[in-house]
Order: sequence, then structure tokens, then C-alpha cells
Amino acid sequence: MKNIIKKVTPQDIIYSATIFFIGTTMGFGVLLIQFHNSKQQAAGKQYLRANIKVYIPIIAHITLYHSVTSECGNNRNITSNGSKGKIGTCAATQKCYDYFLNYGDTVIVLEGSLKGKYVANDKAAVGDILVIDVWQPTNSKKHDCYKSIIIIKKGK
Repeated sequence: MKNIIKKVTPQDIIYSATIFFIGTTMGFGVLLIQFHNSKQQAAGKQYLRANIKVYIPIIAHITLYHSVTSECGNNRNITSNGSKGKIGTCAATQKCYDYFLNYGDTVIVLEGSLKGKYVANDKAAVGDILVIDVWQPTNSKKHDCYKSIIIIKKGK
């Protein structure tokens, strides 16, 4: 009869201990989140998801727009959420809002001439593609359009 028991090596012990440690740590973290949420519910506070920042990387077209009638209609400089357009804000297409983005989320453009952080507060008129439209004042001479990796930071 052949011996089927394998000899335990130091690598096997380290691997098993690492898996055990990671599993225990994750389980403990879930328990802490559940305990925190149950305390909020017991205190009569509105139940909220755990305060975890979520970052979503996607590839999108980056363009810019100005507060002119041809680009914004008759309500110049008024965004679709009712605020005024200002530096540091952007618009996104409906497809972005459908799948990735909410008003108030931060869009981080990682490369190109429009690199930076922008708060989504407007809706772009472009069709069924992923477009981030960065707001620029009417006296700005910038014109740019390119594809870039962006990161969407959920929440404020």
C-alpha cells in the first residue's frame, strides 16, 4: 500500500498561517461593521452603509464646455442640479450616471491637460458613451478632447 500522506514543509505552515490570519482579520472586520450599524439602529439613527470610500476606475472621453447658449441652452451657467457652474465641476453623460456616478461624486482625471479633481453636478448632452465634460469659464481659450482613465470617488 502506497503512503499518501505528504510531509509538511515550512512553506506549507507559513501558507496555512497566512490564510488563517487573513480570514480571521476579515471576519473580525465584518463583525465590527455589523456591531457599529446595530448600535446606530438601536440609537434610532437612520441606517447607513458602512462609511467606506469606493473608487471606480473607468476609461472615458474627457472634453470641456463653457457657459454659452450654444452649449448650455437658455439657462447659462445653471447646472442640471440647480447650482452654478464653477471651476472644479463637471458634467457627465446619462450613461455615466446610469452605471457609475451620482451627483456630488468626485471624478479624478489622471492624465492630460484637464488632469485634476472635479465634482459631478451637471448632465452632458452627448449620447450613449462615457463622457466627462469639464466646466470652464466663457473667457477660457482651452479646447481639448481625449480618452483617459478616470477614477470615480463615490460620496463626498
